[in-house]
Amino acid sequence: MRDIRGKLKKLKYENYELQSHQKKTVTINQKETFVLEDGNVLTFKTISKEKDKICLWINWKDGHGMNVLNTRLHFEGGETVITGANSSADSGLILAIDVH
Repeated sequence: MRDIRGKLKKLKYENYELQSHQKKTVTINQKETFVLEDGNVLTFKTISKEKDKICLWINWKDGHGMNVLNTRLHFEGGETVITGANSSADSGLILAIDVH
């Protein structure tokens, strides 16, 4: 979390707690699914990679199977991308993704 401290400070939350940390390899044009400890399910697919630019499809479902996020992200390789959603009035779920 120290690596992304600057990005977290830009969000509206005061405190952060790491719920899960996983490192996986996702091959281009292959889907990979990760089940987090809290029951959230993340499915990734690398759509394209050209030089250092990456397009990644993410489907994020909560522990009840409800969609949290279903989108494509475009970013530079080596960059940490942060995305998330509110889970209550004063808390949220944040997903940090590193692509190399």
